[in-house]
Amino acid sequence: MIGVISHSSYLYDDLPCRENLVFFGKLYGLPHPGQRAEELLDEMELSERAQDPAGTLSRGMTQRLSIARSLVHDPEVVFLDEPFSGLDPHAASVLRTTIGRLRERRRTVVMVTHNIPLGLKL
Repeated sequence: MIGVISHSSYLYDDLPCRENLVFFGKLYGLPHPGQRAEELLDEMELSERAQDPAGTLSRGMTQRLSIARSLVHDPEVVFLDEPFSGLDPHAASVLRTTIGRLRERRRTVVMVTHNIPLGLKL
């Protein structure tokens, strides 16, 4: 029921991005983890890097993949610890959109951030 984004990505650096998400999807018992992985790679705008090992990604891309990992099982509650850390403006926009989608789907989001105006806005 819980998804967590923290300073640690919890990703396997040697696994391709897609396989990281499929692995976590299988851990959560998803019926179609590959399909869910593709959806999240699209949402996080990482589809073009799907076959690249996670350890080759930039800090911002790693953060986006970590966000996808935390959402792979469609949790009811999402804990975000400084989720905008290391994101460029475009990636931050993608995350804001994702948080908006979580709110639309009536998910609970608990976020720790030093950016008070952004935290209150979201």
